[in-house]
Amino acid sequence: MALEVGQPGGVAAAVRGYARTGGPYPERLPVIALVARFYAEHETAVWRWVDWAEAATSGWTGVTPGTGAQVPPAAFTVPDPEPRDA
Repeated sequence: MALEVGQPGGVAAAVRGYARTGGPYPERLPVIALVARFYAEHETAVWRWVDWAEAATSGWTGVTPGTGAQVPPAAFTVPDPEPRDA
């Protein structure tokens, strides 16, 4: 199954294909499912970042403060991770 690189939802399409057919290695589907979920969540995070970065840089006229770039609000704010059971 090929991923549609650079297209939102490309990973989701591949994951749906595996869920429907079992993929080329159905005997490995339990492990593939773990990785597929990681890829799907990663893709979601990347596209969320792309949207944020495009909005943050839309008014820039250069890449330094002297040429119009600004540090985006909350750029250095990292959300606390969700609590996990130890």
